[in-house]
Amino acid sequence: MQIPVGFLVKRKPKPGVEYEILGVGFVVEWQNGYFTIEGVNNSGDLIGVHDATRARASSAQLAKEGVGDFDVTDHDLRQRQVVTVAVRRGQAKFRAELLKAYEGRCCVTGCDLTDALEAAHISTYRGQHSNHPQNGLLLRADIHTLFDLGLISFDGANKLVAAPSVSHSLAYQELSGTPLRKPREASDLPSAEALRKHREWTAL
Repeated sequence: MQIPVGFLVKRKPKPGVEYEILGVGFVVEWQNGYFTIEGVNNSGDLIGVHDATRARASSAQLAKEGVGDFDVTDHDLRQRQVVTVAVRRGQAKFRAELLKAYEGRCCVTGCDLTDALEAAHISTYRGQHSNHPQNGLLLRADIHTLFDLGLISFDGANKLVAAPSVSHSLAYQELSGTPLRKPREASDLPSAEALRKHREWTAL
C-alpha cells in the first residue's frame, strides 16, 4: 500500500487542546480490520531490524525532551507506546508466520507469553522480501533487543554466543550455549547464511 500518514499525539485535552507531531509513517498492510503502519527514520527509510535500536533511542530522547511537571490530565502518552511496540514487532503477517512456525514460543528462552514475543529479522529489513520466515526469529522482547544490538548471535551449531557484558549479567548468565529451538517445519528453518552474516557483523 505504502500510503503516507501523519502521527499526532494529543498532549492537552479541551479546552486549549494541543497535539504533538511525531512524524510520518506508511500503511503497509490491512488485515482483520486493522492497519499495519511502519515508521520512518530521519532519512525517510522504513524502520528495519538494526534501525530498531535507533528508533528506541529516538523515542527515549523525545520522552526526555517532553519531561516537565506531571500532568494528571494527560492520558494519551500510551498512544506513543502502542505505536513503538507495533513498529518493534514488525509487520503483522511476518510476526504471525513466526508465531506459527515456532508454535508461539521464543526460540531462545521458550517463553510462551505472546504479548512478550517479537518478530526479529536476521538480515536487515530491506523491504517486503525481507519478511520471510527463514529470515526471522521469534524472540522475547529483551532477547530481540540484545540480538539487534549485536550483543548476542548464534554459532555454526546454532548455539547462542554472547558478548561479555551479557555473559557476566546475573540475569543472562545461562544464555551462552543455549541451542536455538527449531521451527515446526523444516521449510521455516532460519537461513544459515543470514545467521553467519549476523555473527560476522557482531564479531562474536
